[in-house]
Amino acid sequence: IEACDLDLLERTVHRALDEDALFIGMGDYLDVASPSNRVKLKSAGFYDSVKDMMDKAMRREEEMILRILEPTRGKWLGLLEGHHTFEYQDGSTTDINLCRTLGAPFLGHCAMIRLRFADEARPTVDCAVWAHHGVGSGVGVAAPVTKLERVVEWAEADLYLMGHQHKRAAGATPRFYMVGDKNPAVVARERLLVGTGSYLKG
Repeated sequence: IEACDLDLLERTVHRALDEDALFIGMGDYLDVASPSNRVKLKSAGFYDSVKDMMDKAMRREEEMILRILEPTRGKWLGLLEGHHTFEYQDGSTTDINLCRTLGAPFLGHCAMIRLRFADEARPTVDCAVWAHHGVGSGVGVAAPVTKLERVVEWAEADLYLMGHQHKRAAGATPRFYMVGDKNPAVVARERLLVGTGSYLKG
Protein backbone atom coordinates (compact mmCIF):
# COMPACT_ATOMS: atom_id res chain seq x y z
CA ILE A 1 0.00 0.00 0.00
CA GLU A 2 2.79 2.45 0.88
CA ALA A 3 4.29 2.06 -2.61
CA CYS A 4 0.98 2.93 -4.27
CA ASP A 5 -0.43 6.32 -5.24
CA LEU A 6 -3.60 6.10 -3.16
CA ASP A 7 -4.49 9.74 -3.87
CA LEU A 8 -4.54 9.00 -7.60
CA LEU A 9 -6.63 5.88 -6.99
CA GLU A 10 -9.15 7.87 -4.96
CA ARG A 11 -9.39 10.60 -7.60
CA THR A 12 -9.86 7.97 -10.31
CA VAL A 13 -12.65 6.28 -8.33
CA HIS A 14 -14.53 9.55 -7.85
CA ARG A 15 -14.12 10.55 -11.51
CA ALA A 16 -15.43 7.14 -12.60
CA LEU A 17 -18.40 7.39 -10.24
CA ASP A 18 -19.22 10.84 -11.65
CA GLU A 19 -19.40 9.16 -15.08
CA ASP A 20 -21.64 6.36 -13.70
CA ALA A 21 -18.99 3.76 -14.56
CA LEU A 22 -18.92 0.07 -13.76
CA PHE A 23 -15.70 -1.53 -12.52
CA ILE A 24 -13.60 -4.63 -13.23
CA GLY A 25 -10.81 -5.50 -10.80
CA MET A 26 -7.65 -6.78 -12.47
CA GLY A 27 -5.99 -8.43 -9.43
CA ASP A 28 -3.07 -7.71 -7.06
CA TYR A 29 -5.14 -5.26 -4.99
CA LEU A 30 -2.91 -5.69 -1.95
CA ASP A 31 0.53 -6.50 -3.35
CA VAL A 32 1.52 -8.95 -0.65
CA ALA A 33 2.54 -12.58 -1.01
CA SER A 34 3.41 -14.21 -4.33
CA PRO A 35 2.51 -17.90 -4.85
CA SER A 36 6.02 -18.98 -3.79
CA ASN A 37 5.84 -16.70 -0.72
CA ARG A 38 2.53 -18.28 0.32
CA VAL A 39 4.07 -21.76 0.12
CA LYS A 40 6.94 -20.63 2.36
CA LEU A 41 4.59 -18.97 4.85
CA LYS A 42 2.53 -22.16 5.17
CA SER A 43 5.59 -24.34 5.69
CA ALA A 44 7.35 -21.97 8.10
CA GLY A 45 5.68 -23.42 11.19
CA PHE A 46 4.96 -20.01 12.79
CA TYR A 47 3.35 -19.85 16.23
CA ASP A 48 -0.34 -18.92 16.28
CA SER A 49 0.63 -15.57 17.80
CA VAL A 50 2.73 -14.74 14.73
CA LYS A 51 -0.07 -15.81 12.39
CA ASP A 52 -2.51 -13.65 14.37
CA MET A 53 -0.18 -10.69 14.03
CA MET A 54 0.06 -11.15 10.24
CA ASP A 55 -3.73 -11.49 9.96
CA LYS A 56 -4.25 -8.26 11.90
CA ALA A 57 -1.72 -6.40 9.75
CA MET A 58 -3.47 -7.54 6.57
CA ARG A 59 -6.90 -6.62 7.94
CA ARG A 60 -5.59 -3.07 8.39
CA GLU A 61 -4.35 -3.04 4.77
CA GLU A 62 -7.76 -4.29 3.62
CA GLU A 63 -9.56 -1.59 5.59
CA MET A 64 -7.32 1.08 4.09
CA ILE A 65 -8.13 0.11 0.49
CA LEU A 66 -11.81 -0.43 1.29
CA ARG A 67 -12.13 3.12 2.61
CA ILE A 68 -11.27 4.27 -0.92
CA LEU A 69 -13.36 1.65 -2.73
CA GLU A 70 -16.43 1.79 -0.47
CA PRO A 71 -18.36 4.19 -2.80
CA THR A 72 -18.06 1.59 -5.59
CA ARG A 73 -20.02 -1.08 -3.70
CA GLY A 74 -22.46 -2.84 -6.02
CA LYS A 75 -20.94 -1.31 -9.16
CA TRP A 76 -18.56 -4.15 -10.01
CA LEU A 77 -18.75 -6.51 -12.97
CA GLY A 78 -16.33 -8.60 -10.95
CA LEU A 79 -12.83 -8.89 -9.48
CA LEU A 80 -10.12 -11.05 -10.99
CA GLU A 81 -7.71 -12.89 -8.74
CA GLY A 82 -4.10 -11.80 -8.97
CA HIS A 83 -0.79 -13.51 -8.22
CA HIS A 84 -0.33 -11.48 -5.05
CA THR A 85 -2.86 -12.15 -2.34
CA PHE A 86 -2.86 -13.14 1.32
CA GLU A 87 -4.52 -16.21 2.82
CA TYR A 88 -5.87 -15.83 6.35
CA GLN A 89 -5.92 -18.63 8.92
CA ASP A 90 -9.66 -19.15 8.33
CA GLY A 91 -8.96 -19.94 4.65
CA SER A 92 -10.31 -16.67 3.23
CA THR A 93 -8.11 -14.43 1.09
CA THR A 94 -7.79 -10.70 0.66
CA ASP A 95 -9.29 -11.03 -2.85
CA ILE A 96 -12.34 -12.95 -1.63
CA ASN A 97 -12.86 -10.49 1.23
CA LEU A 98 -12.81 -7.55 -1.19
CA CYS A 99 -15.41 -9.31 -3.35
CA ARG A 100 -17.70 -9.90 -0.38
CA THR A 101 -17.42 -6.35 0.94
CA LEU A 102 -17.86 -4.67 -2.46
CA GLY A 103 -20.66 -6.96 -3.65
CA ALA A 104 -18.54 -8.09 -6.60
CA PRO A 105 -18.53 -11.48 -8.35
CA PHE A 106 -15.26 -13.39 -7.99
CA LEU A 107 -13.92 -13.98 -11.53
CA GLY A 108 -10.86 -16.16 -10.92
CA HIS A 109 -7.79 -15.48 -13.07
CA CYS A 110 -9.61 -15.10 -16.40
CA ALA A 111 -13.17 -14.26 -17.40
CA MET A 112 -15.39 -13.44 -20.34
CA ILE A 113 -18.14 -10.94 -19.64
CA ARG A 114 -21.01 -10.04 -21.94
CA LEU A 115 -22.55 -6.58 -21.61
CA ARG A 116 -25.91 -5.87 -23.22
CA PHE A 117 -26.96 -2.29 -23.89
CA ALA A 118 -30.70 -1.98 -24.45
CA ASP A 119 -32.43 1.08 -25.87
CA GLU A 120 -36.11 1.19 -26.86
CA ALA A 121 -35.29 3.15 -30.04
CA ARG A 122 -32.39 0.92 -31.17
CA PRO A 123 -31.51 -2.76 -31.37
CA THR A 124 -29.78 -4.29 -28.37
CA VAL A 125 -26.00 -3.99 -28.59
CA ASP A 126 -23.68 -6.66 -27.17
CA CYS A 127 -20.12 -6.05 -26.01
CA ALA A 128 -17.92 -9.01 -25.09
CA VAL A 129 -15.04 -8.43 -22.65
CA TRP A 130 -12.12 -10.83 -22.23
CA ALA A 131 -10.27 -10.05 -18.99
CA HIS A 132 -7.18 -11.73 -17.57
CA HIS A 133 -4.99 -10.79 -14.63
CA GLY A 134 -1.94 -11.40 -16.85
CA VAL A 135 1.25 -13.40 -16.84
CA GLY A 136 4.90 -12.82 -17.62
CA SER A 137 6.51 -9.49 -18.40
CA GLY A 138 7.86 -7.45 -21.26
CA VAL A 139 10.49 -4.79 -21.81
CA GLY A 140 8.62 -2.43 -24.11
CA VAL A 141 5.82 -0.05 -23.17
CA ALA A 142 3.43 -1.92 -25.50
CA ALA A 143 4.23 -5.37 -24.06
CA PRO A 144 0.68 -5.96 -22.72
CA VAL A 145 -0.79 -5.16 -26.13
CA THR A 146 1.69 -7.54 -27.79
CA LYS A 147 0.51 -10.35 -25.48
CA LEU A 148 -3.14 -9.51 -26.17
CA GLU A 149 -2.57 -9.63 -29.93
CA ARG A 150 -1.98 -13.38 -29.49
CA VAL A 151 -5.22 -13.77 -27.52
CA VAL A 152 -7.20 -12.13 -30.34
CA GLU A 153 -6.31 -15.14 -32.51
CA TRP A 154 -8.31 -17.56 -30.34
CA ALA A 155 -10.75 -15.58 -28.16
CA GLU A 156 -13.55 -13.56 -29.75
CA ALA A 157 -14.31 -10.34 -27.90
CA ASP A 158 -14.68 -6.60 -28.39
CA LEU A 159 -12.51 -5.54 -25.47
CA TYR A 160 -9.41 -7.37 -24.21
CA LEU A 161 -8.03 -6.42 -20.79
CA MET A 162 -4.79 -7.51 -19.09
CA GLY A 163 -3.15 -6.34 -15.88
CA HIS A 164 -0.09 -7.69 -14.03
CA GLN A 165 2.67 -5.80 -15.87
CA HIS A 166 1.91 -2.34 -14.39
CA LYS A 167 2.21 -0.80 -17.87
CA ARG A 168 -0.68 1.20 -19.30
CA ALA A 169 -0.94 0.66 -23.04
CA ALA A 170 -3.75 0.41 -25.55
CA GLY A 171 -4.20 -0.47 -29.19
CA ALA A 172 -7.00 -1.25 -31.61
CA THR A 173 -7.37 -3.77 -34.39
CA PRO A 174 -10.33 -4.03 -36.79
CA ARG A 175 -12.13 -7.15 -37.88
CA PHE A 176 -14.23 -7.14 -41.03
CA TYR A 177 -17.62 -8.84 -41.32
CA MET A 178 -20.16 -9.35 -44.07
CA VAL A 179 -23.72 -8.58 -42.97
CA GLY A 180 -27.09 -8.77 -44.69
CA ASP A 181 -28.63 -11.36 -47.01
CA LYS A 182 -30.07 -9.69 -50.10
CA ASN A 183 -27.75 -6.69 -50.19
CA PRO A 184 -24.68 -7.75 -48.17
CA ALA A 185 -22.29 -5.12 -46.91
CA VAL A 186 -18.85 -5.27 -45.35
CA VAL A 187 -18.57 -3.63 -41.93
CA ALA A 188 -15.61 -3.20 -39.60
CA ARG A 189 -15.83 -3.74 -35.85
CA GLU A 190 -12.90 -2.44 -33.88
CA ARG A 191 -11.46 -4.52 -31.06
CA LEU A 192 -9.66 -2.73 -28.25
CA LEU A 193 -6.58 -4.22 -26.53
CA VAL A 194 -5.76 -2.64 -23.17
CA GLY A 195 -2.98 -3.09 -20.63
CA THR A 196 -4.75 -1.69 -17.59
CA GLY A 197 -1.68 -0.61 -15.60
CA SER A 198 -1.46 -0.17 -11.84
CA TYR A 199 -1.15 2.45 -9.13
CA LEU A 200 2.41 1.64 -8.07
CA LYS A 201 4.39 4.85 -7.77
CA GLY A 202 7.32 3.30 -9.64
